[in-house]
Amino acid sequence: MNPPPISSPPAKSSSRGCLLYSGIVIVTFLLMFLTAAVITYVMPKKYESSLIYQVRPSPRLLQTITPQFFATEFEVIKANMTLKPVVQRLDLAKKWNMTEEDAIAVLRGIVSSQNIHGTDLIEIKVRHTDPVQARDIAKEVFDSYKKRREDKEREMFEDSLKELEKAIVDQEVVVEEKRKQRDNLLTRSNGNTSDPTVLEVQKEFETQMALLEKMREKSGTDRLIHRHISIIELHEEPFVPRYPSSPNVKLNLILGATLGLLFGLLMALFVRVVFGRRISGCC
Repeated sequence: MNPPPISSPPAKSSSRGCLLYSGIVIVTFLLMFLTAAVITYVMPKKYESSLIYQVRPSPRLLQTITPQFFATEFEVIKANMTLKPVVQRLDLAKKWNMTEEDAIAVLRGIVSSQNIHGTDLIEIKVRHTDPVQARDIAKEVFDSYKKRREDKEREMFEDSLKELEKAIVDQEVVVEEKRKQRDNLLTRSNGNTSDPTVLEVQKEFETQMALLEKMREKSGTDRLIHRHISIIELHEEPFVPRYPSSPNVKLNLILGATLGLLFGLLMALFVRVVFGRRISGCC
């Protein structure tokens, strides 16, 4: 008795199954890719302007360069007292058609700052749909921050200088008293400078006089240093950006293509697992 012939899967059914799964992958890929392209196209273009500056710790505030130092400066940059003058000088509330408080909140969201790794430099970045405004805001934020820091430093310098000047006046009184005491003793001793009492008072007078000179020297040095040394130095000015920094067209399209291919394969696998028995043949 002859064995029954071995049947082979129909070629047409197998071909249709492969075409179905390939079609699912292609359609899903195209949908995701086109969606990413459309979203990228309609997203508002934002321009980024930045500047770089160096801030030196204030010796009067006993500051040192630490991670906390930079974190503190970043908070000062985005504080209301720093951003409010920016809003007022650029008239942002009127330009953006909102209240001053809302303009400050928006400004805080588009301003960022960071420490450049391995340096004592700080970078301020501003992202905005208008490249000119991005440049202007970056400049005004820096100027407002610098003014706050310098005003604080000047206030502390003036307070310490007043205390030093008061101490100098008090020391001048002490020196004058020692001078009178020495002169009186010289008069009583008929100008005998070798008298032990006169020698002791003369030594006290010279000691107090030397201290007075040191205080006067410190006052002059502090004035000179304060006049010529700034704790903030700008290294790179902001510029008007020519090209938008976001959206990143290339990155968005690559992500859209990658996700489209991934979801397409997952959809094809889902269809095969759930409806595989109804689809005769497979790849």
